[in-house]
Amino acid sequence: MQYLRSFIFWFFLIIFIIFLGSIAPFFKNKTRSFQKLVGFCSRLLLIFSFTKVRVEGELSFLREEKPFLIAVNHCSFIDSPILLGKLPCPFRFTVYPAGFRFPFLGKLFRTAGYIGVGDKSFASFKLAGALKKGDKIVVYSAMAAGETEGEFNPNLIRLSEHFKVPILPVAIRGASSILPLGKLVFGDQAAVVKIGKPFDVTSLESATKELKEEIIRLHSSAT
Repeated sequence: MQYLRSFIFWFFLIIFIIFLGSIAPFFKNKTRSFQKLVGFCSRLLLIFSFTKVRVEGELSFLREEKPFLIAVNHCSFIDSPILLGKLPCPFRFTVYPAGFRFPFLGKLFRTAGYIGVGDKSFASFKLAGALKKGDKIVVYSAMAAGETEGEFNPNLIRLSEHFKVPILPVAIRGASSILPLGKLVFGDQAAVVKIGKPFDVTSLESATKELKEEIIRLHSSAT
């Protein structure tokens, strides 16, 4: 079953990337509509691969028409499909700029409004534009094999303070058992997405520690 799930996941992931990249030109200047389509395809990907994901916490803030940053721990290749398929709102990702070089994936990234973080000045310009439009932006707080390990991303706090937008902490638990970083074969554990409460940055020094502790707490309390 694990190998079947793995084959289905990677097969349909490639199919959806090619499909979305191919139709991306028809969604020029329709970023949010395209983001919703990406979310729909991600939900299908989770269904087809028999991936069970439960969402816990208050979802009302995610549905509000206001800009904010979403801070999430990152420990698996399946984290992005989980967020795209389960969060009840369209949003942008900050991504590695190398992804824009691939033919279909690059078109998907550009049309969905994802922001490459390699060029800091360009990224800041894109971030400012997206937040002014009222968009929500996912920024992974850390990347590690352990779900709450790894160096915490301090840029989250700087972005929140600079653009005067709140941060919504979110924790994903169980994704590393489904599909660990660097692995291609699925495990058999379900995942939980735990939504926290938004907070505003008042002190750069204390906020980094508080945000990290909150994501760890959400991860620990996810059932």
